Amino acid sequence: MNKETPQIISQDEPSKPKLLATFAPFIALFPALGLLMLALQPSLLNLLLKDAGTPLELIQGYRVWYVLLFAFCGAGAALILASGWISIRKGVHSWKAIKLMLVAVLFQLFISGALLLTEKVPSLLLQSSADISQIKNSQLETEVVAFYQAIPAGLPGPSAAGQPKPFMRCAVLGESSGEQWRNFYVPNSLGAFENEASYEITYTENLRVVVSMKPVS
Repeated sequence: MNKETPQIISQDEPSKPKLLATFAPFIALFPALGLLMLALQPSLLNLLLKDAGTPLELIQGYRVWYVLLFAFCGAGAALILASGWISIRKGVHSWKAIKLMLVAVLFQLFISGALLLTEKVPSLLLQSSADISQIKNSQLETEVVAFYQAIPAGLPGPSAAGQPKPFMRCAVLGESSGEQWRNFYVPNSLGAFENEASYEITYTENLRVVVSMKPVS
């Protein structure tokens, strides 16, 4: 009668939970990048601007979006660090876990940082905050300008297909710019305007969002 030979399991062979724990930082990289993609979804910006009608409300909505871009990038890095802690505590080799965590965090920070810096999100956050303060304190710029080349647009920032366009971005020649062209953002809520006609406008200094305008005969 044949007897089955018992299987000998090596004590050094890592279990599946330990392997998963070791590679947790790498696995967490995917949802971390997913958070960044979520921040770029048009539905998020649409939600923030849904009830925004005035120039002030529009800038406030965009400022919240800029803050969320930072927050989602930070949350992704925190997720990888948390998974790294699990990996160090529960994984097979703690040094391997530390290296995986560092690689995953640096990669995520590189992608997020490249996006934020390329699109000048830190500067846009400061500019939008300053413009909000300017509107609230009634310290707006005033100028007579003529609008040219108006196209639907949103305020500057990371762009994605389907994002809302609550402004008309206009190329402007004004009194103070001489022969220099500048872009101004006219909220759709201010109504239609004639191309190449002259208007007296008030606008914010940084993002150049038009707050009011009236025709000049």
